[in-house]
Amino acid sequence: MKASRRTFLTWLGLLPAGFLLFSRKYPVEAAGPLKLDDPTAQALCYRLKTSQVDKSDPRCSRFEPSQNCANCKLYLAAPTAPQGPCQIFQNKIVPAEAWCNAWVPRD
Repeated sequence: MKASRRTFLTWLGLLPAGFLLFSRKYPVEAAGPLKLDDPTAQALCYRLKTSQVDKSDPRCSRFEPSQNCANCKLYLAAPTAPQGPCQIFQNKIVPAEAWCNAWVPRD
């Protein structure tokens, strides 16, 4: 079969549609709830509620009362969601009112 110019242009026109179709970001699969005894959670001063954060602990010295998972850039759920996956903890589920030392302000 000899390829014609028309066939080539047809496939060339479909190429951008293929990129759009296959480059979509699909929702992240959650890896279950984050446990307090997780080594990464302990290293990052992870707390289930901001009221449990002790600023006298050197690992928690960056804490400010306005910070929580819901307003962190690493929290993958909507800010209004009660819980969601966190990038820093390999997409494990964390409560929106939790906090850790990896907190980064959401844009």
